[in-house]
Amino acid sequence: MKEIDPNDSSDAALILSGFITSPEQERIVLSQLLKTIAYVEEIAGQVWSVTLYSNIFRLNVGRVEVYIVGEDFVRLNCIGKYGKGPFIGSEYEESHYKTVQVDQCAFCGDYTEFDKVSETLWPYHKGFVDKVAITKGGKPFSAIFKKSNFQGLIDYAKSKYSERQDVKNANDIGEIELRYIEGYREIRQINDYGRNRAARDKCLEYYGAKCAICGFDSKSAYGISITEIIHVHHIVAIAGTDKAHSIDPVKDLIPLCPNCHAIIHSKKPNYTVDEIRNMVNATSR
Repeated sequence: MKEIDPNDSSDAALILSGFITSPEQERIVLSQLLKTIAYVEEIAGQVWSVTLYSNIFRLNVGRVEVYIVGEDFVRLNCIGKYGKGPFIGSEYEESHYKTVQVDQCAFCGDYTEFDKVSETLWPYHKGFVDKVAITKGGKPFSAIFKKSNFQGLIDYAKSKYSERQDVKNANDIGEIELRYIEGYREIRQINDYGRNRAARDKCLEYYGAKCAICGFDSKSAYGISITEIIHVHHIVAIAGTDKAHSIDPVKDLIPLCPNCHAIIHSKKPNYTVDEIRNMVNATSR
């Protein structure tokens, strides 16, 4: 019998076929796997690892499992309080990971139910990943399962769900059908600027997890406090500096909701906080 090679995508496909029985099920669970990995790498680099067994695969970030898939079973860890929206119903259960020192729970249900709620749960899942990927000091946790990482599964998932396939063969379908494929890997050269997690925490401790422009806070909107949804904006753009420097979390940072933050950065030079606040006030009148 051929020995399983963790770096061989065909071996990964063979193992998956033993407990994932349809292409649609495979799409649901592998697309989520790639989506979570892409987010982890965006915020902390490769502090993740994937293990694949005969009837299950698991994604760990740092020291904590964040996503588990078995035979018609998905567990997706999130931040949020069990019993409050959206974590209501038999598909959810409370979690108790010591690394995540906030309310936490998990979706635990079948593929079909997961497909229905995966987009709704995504912000809460990202919040959980933030907690286990980044230390309080702002540094990435280091993964501990690198030796057992099953790269073949990642390669297989990318080959199926991260390809550029924009146009099908017109001769096969009678007309051109556009497909909107996302998730493929592009290599870009960028300048990145270090953020200090402790400075963010201090800013939110002072102002609260509420948008300083429009007043949005998740507690009022959804009945649950999700501090990771709130962004912390640098009043003087960090990308405009050319070296590391000290900041004041109260004077130099301000909490904004994702919408207001996106509008601020929608032009260069950026809008000021007061400009966006005036826009919001004008429309509210």
